[in-house]
Amino acid sequence: TGYVSGWNGDPIRINDRFFKGGNTFRGFETAGMGARDLTTTDALGGNFYAIGTIELTVPNYLPDEYGIKTSLFADVGTLGMIDDRYTVDPVTGLPNPNIVDDLSLRAAAGVSIHWRSPMGPIRFDLSKVLSQEDYDKTETFRFSTSTQF
Repeated sequence: TGYVSGWNGDPIRINDRFFKGGNTFRGFETAGMGARDLTTTDALGGNFYAIGTIELTVPNYLPDEYGIKTSLFADVGTLGMIDDRYTVDPVTGLPNPNIVDDLSLRAAAGVSIHWRSPMGPIRFDLSKVLSQEDYDKTETFRFSTSTQF
């Protein structure tokens, strides 16, 4: 979980907000979940997030020397709560209908394949989104790499 609040009531700038998706929440594109401007489809991030993950390594019956492991996963969580200053129309003082910001629950599940390749760790994620909002940006496949120090 995470929460950020401005000093002395100052609003949180967009580059200081949390953005989730991609490697931090499988099944959603990078910055694919949370508050969004519907006119531009830009992600607005959030001041609060809570994410839970469960992952279970399952046998794949491949020899250990291949360095391939398989796991099942489920990610569940929420992201939102941007400051009112950004959700209210400055002219009318009414909520801006083009800014959506809720803390609805998102969920995804799937399979990950982890490979200790000669070039470094590689991961393939196949996911199915179970709960989302209409404005969220989802993905069913993600390829990622990392390095070890």
